[in-house]
Amino acid sequence: MSTAMLAIPIVAHLSNYGADIVGAVLLVLALLLFVAELFAPTHGSVAVGGLVILVIGLIVLAQGTGSAVPVVLIVALALALVAFAALVVFEIAMARHRPVTTGASGLENEIGVVREELTPVGMVFVHGEHWRATTEGGAMLPVGTPVRILAVRELTLVVEAAPETVTTLPPLPGTYDASPSTARRPS
Repeated sequence: MSTAMLAIPIVAHLSNYGADIVGAVLLVLALLLFVAELFAPTHGSVAVGGLVILVIGLIVLAQGTGSAVPVVLIVALALALVAFAALVVFEIAMARHRPVTTGASGLENEIGVVREELTPVGMVFVHGEHWRATTEGGAMLPVGTPVRILAVRELTLVVEAAPETVTTLPPLPGTYDASPSTARRPS
């Protein structure tokens, strides 16, 4: 009975801060929804609910405490958060439609240079790496020949001779001048 009597003044005191408590509970709920969004595959729907609850909680707190924070500022903050979330969703959607640039798919149609004569199997240099390569028709290609990658089959590149192109590849070992007119080939 004495515990019940002690609770009455506490509840009466809390009633003066009802708006503060409701606002704080809404902010905690919004935070919980944001955390739940990290662990659940909801594609942003829980985060949108958290954003709405966050704005309502901020408005309740601002009005309940007699704060100097105007509601317009809270709404502007909410709109900024919505714009940021929309930008993130847009970028994610656009990234899904970009071409693959890694792995075997990223090597197709790239230009490399023969580093070990292809007879028909040898080595080519592409993307800063040496790859085992073979030609499509069994043609022999000398060292320094630019090649276009047609496919990747079990870590072996299938290549064809590319038309003379300017490549940004490093010079062959043994060359001292990077200009094509004076570069010497190792013998």
